[in-house]
Amino acid sequence: MNEFKDEIEELGYNLYGISPSDPDSHQALAEENDLDFDLLSDTSAEIGLSLEFIDEEEQMIYRGMIAVQPETGEMAREIDYLAGDEREEVLEVLEEMNP
Repeated sequence: MNEFKDEIEELGYNLYGISPSDPDSHQALAEENDLDFDLLSDTSAEIGLSLEFIDEEEQMIYRGMIAVQPETGEMAREIDYLAGDEREEVLEVLEEMNP
């Protein structure tokens, strides 16, 4: 996502990463990978559970993407281990959501 953050922002969106990891772990990850976007901690797993990125029964955390169109509130959700790696697909979803 770092590689096309500017394109995402040009479409009117902000980019964040979120996981159940604590802030210190996120800081280390951001520094290690030279990330140019904020990482948010969902240590209670409230967001991950509500958006179905975490399956308590299977004890799994799934990788995915949530996009919220800032003007309309429209939301797109994709759970896929490649979510975020497929640049063109991500940009296409964001473009389609724009009014």
